[in-house]
Amino acid sequence: MSALLLLFAIPARADSPLQGPVAEALAGCLAGAVTADASVEGTQPARVVARFDREGAVTEVTLEQASGVAPLDDCLVQSLRDQALPPSAEQATVTVTGGPSLSVWEQGKVTVSELDVGEPQPAGTCPVPRGPFPGAAWPDATGSVPPSVVAQLDAHLFPPGLDRDDKERRGVRTDGVAIVHRGELVYERYGPGHGPDTPHLAWSATKSFTNALVGIAVGEGALALDDTVCDALVATSGDACRVHVVDLLEFASGFDWRETYEGESPTTSSVLAMLYGEGRADMAHFVAARPVVHEPGTTWRYSSGDTTLLAAIAGQALAPAHGDRFPWAVLLDPIGMSAATWERDAAGTYVGSSYLWATPRDLARFGELLLEDGCWDGQRILPEGWIAASTAVSGAIRGDEVFGWDPGDVQGRQFWLNRPLPERGQGPKWPSVPEDTFAAQGHWGQSITVVPALDLVVVRTADDRDHSYDHDRTLALAKALVEGR
Repeated sequence: MSALLLLFAIPARADSPLQGPVAEALAGCLAGAVTADASVEGTQPARVVARFDREGAVTEVTLEQASGVAPLDDCLVQSLRDQALPPSAEQATVTVTGGPSLSVWEQGKVTVSELDVGEPQPAGTCPVPRGPFPGAAWPDATGSVPPSVVAQLDAHLFPPGLDRDDKERRGVRTDGVAIVHRGELVYERYGPGHGPDTPHLAWSATKSFTNALVGIAVGEGALALDDTVCDALVATSGDACRVHVVDLLEFASGFDWRETYEGESPTTSSVLAMLYGEGRADMAHFVAARPVVHEPGTTWRYSSGDTTLLAAIAGQALAPAHGDRFPWAVLLDPIGMSAATWERDAAGTYVGSSYLWATPRDLARFGELLLEDGCWDGQRILPEGWIAASTAVSGAIRGDEVFGWDPGDVQGRQFWLNRPLPERGQGPKWPSVPEDTFAAQGHWGQSITVVPALDLVVVRTADDRDHSYDHDRTLALAKALVEGR
């Protein structure tokens, strides 16, 4: 079943003990961890984040402190191994939607309370901004960075001598780049035929915008992560009723789907059939009519179908209150992306997998929103904690069955992550930047990369075809560009 990760505060009902094997295992494991060292002491609080499946079984526990995230290993799924709560953790708290909230105090005293089921709400304090928010234009700080690094970026992203007329489209074919550091534009350049006002197709980077729409709907209480497709979307039935919103977010729907593009037979591609073939008139229902061939939540399969179905569900949730142009009302207009274009199918569904058009400068606005924990100039747009939940490694991609997975691929909820995946012997995908880096990425080289540790957003639009482009090199140069600012 699908793992549910909660990073949001939910009110507990006090003095209501939660009974059963899950609570006992949770209490026993954490109490044992705390009392394993007789010298446990200290005052620094820590928070434990737990993943539960829908059967109530714990699948993963991690410990969060000021110093970062440390694993508590699989104490609750296997046996207590070497890792335990560090001595500095006098108090730890586990919070799970619909499950137990547990506090561990010194000497291993454990209390367990039952929680009210809830969803993250948009109300909350916004973090201190990392820099100024753009008005009509980004503050220009391109003169504040080292010319030598600018020259390296130019040579890497816009290689001299590139044959733009090559029918095979070989080489690094960058159309536009915008790099923002602490709210200021520090690098910007465009290829022939492109400029600051030229919209570009984002391809699958659109998927991360759909994640944001879902988050807004959840924050407004119009949608819940555990809603099924049939709960949320009118006129669906059958296998789709087994699939939950969180499964779609994590590419864990279990739908029979084949995500292939050019270079393979178009007649066997589910995504090409959805976008250009039999499904193009009503893409969401084309996806919902697919058979479920794996138990939802148990396997990972990259699917533009999952995201397009999500977009339809978000529309059903948001349109009644915000109208037909709800993406602009709740997301694009507030962050200054009013000029963006989002294509729809004949049924009126915004194609949430693939068809957002925007300029690099505007795509950087979305990156800045993510960098600021979903806040924009003091206004909370995404629920508090939504970004953290969306950029945690999904439970499905850690599982035994993944389809269409390539080495280096680590997914959260519609974002690509830089987290290691030790289960597959994999380190960070972009080793030149911190592990908290995450990105919206699309076909042929589109990317919005967010590096929270460096207060950095890197946007690139492109037409890459031969896989010669090195994104880690771009991020390494972007990091060098802003060091010392």
